[in-house]
Amino acid sequence: MKRRLLFTQKCRRLFALSILIISFIGGCSQRSSDPLEHFAGEPAFKTAMSFYDKAAFDSAAYHFNILTSKHPNDPFAWAWLAKAVSYDGDPDTCLAYVRKALSLDPRNALALVLYANCYNPQFRSVRGANYDTTWHWLQKAVESDPNNGDAWIGIYIEAMRRGDIAYMRTALSRLKESGFLTPSVLELNRWMLRNLPPDAILITSGDMDTFPSEALQLLENARPDVAIVNWSMLNMPWYAGAIAKRYNLLLPIPADSLENYWNDIHAFSRMTSIPVLLLNPKHKAHAEDAYASCSISEEDRIANEMLIPSVGIIQWWLIQNRLGGLKRQVVFSALCASDLVNFGPSIVRPVIDCGAYRRTASTSDTLPDWEAMRRSFLDADGRRFVGKAVAKSDLSAYRRCLPEDFAGAIPYAAGKRYVDYLRAKIDTGTMNTDEQKKLQHDVDLITTKLEQFALAAGLNASIRRK
Repeated sequence: MKRRLLFTQKCRRLFALSILIISFIGGCSQRSSDPLEHFAGEPAFKTAMSFYDKAAFDSAAYHFNILTSKHPNDPFAWAWLAKAVSYDGDPDTCLAYVRKALSLDPRNALALVLYANCYNPQFRSVRGANYDTTWHWLQKAVESDPNNGDAWIGIYIEAMRRGDIAYMRTALSRLKESGFLTPSVLELNRWMLRNLPPDAILITSGDMDTFPSEALQLLENARPDVAIVNWSMLNMPWYAGAIAKRYNLLLPIPADSLENYWNDIHAFSRMTSIPVLLLNPKHKAHAEDAYASCSISEEDRIANEMLIPSVGIIQWWLIQNRLGGLKRQVVFSALCASDLVNFGPSIVRPVIDCGAYRRTASTSDTLPDWEAMRRSFLDADGRRFVGKAVAKSDLSAYRRCLPEDFAGAIPYAAGKRYVDYLRAKIDTGTMNTDEQKKLQHDVDLITTKLEQFALAAGLNASIRRK
């Protein structure tokens, strides 16, 4: 009887323990597999993300670290900590957190993408970094989560490096179909491509004008005559070579020799006959004085020993176009404004506004190209720019920092400048009646479109009426 009682008590304990284990597993399984929803309602996660979305990575990492202390066995806590550290921190530290996450869940897509990035020679990477390892772990990431936008962007770039156009299309197709490339951003890029000059070389600024325009070109055959070139990626020799081959572009130096000149601005200057003053925006001289001697500080002199490769190539294209050696016009994305400011006085001519894009002026005149702006806005439908520019699923801190409705804000700002110009022209009173009627018709038509862009940009009624 005593044995039976002991056996019964043991069974009850085992049953109670099994109930606890099942409850724990059930509680874990109830958490979402979406990285942004997994810790929904968790104050520490909410605080960490508030800093992360402002690109305040030290503060974000501090609060993600608190999250790992509260949830030491949750792979997402470690993966988010690694994500914050990846922007500012030591890649070895990031990799340690990634490995911790993967030890808890080998299929955690957020951690898998970070693992791939840790071994990517393109970034600040760990010892032993190589593209094959990056490729392997990016493949693992999309196997785990077929809608992971960061993984598909990585795959697209690596497929480009490998010259695999078919896989580039696959990656862009997944980005578009999943909504990672949002409808409003696609429309912004569609508008930009539609208005470019024939056979243009389009210099893009970042993710929001590179991947969407590439997707439209490769998936919709939009403007196959245009060469799409990302400004920052042009600093990588493999990318410069790949772009030159894909679009049949001339380079100042053969692609396989470009890397030899990256650390020597003077050698590049001698090879291309481009004055050093035109190759680095840190020089304070104006373009008109570039061929003359210029006194610069010792600090500037040392800084300018390093060539910025993208500046060298773009400058060479601009000069060759002006001399007639390059028939393709170099134009800049409407999103390139800050980059052009940094490019500053070293550019050959001022950059002027054309509405959907920017180009260098044929003279020293800095006025916008009003006729190009008119064509851009007569061609646009502001209602198609409505919607958030950044996908909800986007995990990039830098993209998440962007204004939600910037797809409508960019054409609105340019359109407002054009309408103000037309009104000022009418107010001069120097035109005949027919000319005034024509301009007033344009004002009325484009003002209606501005209202659409303003709504797309989320501007309130009082701003729109100004």
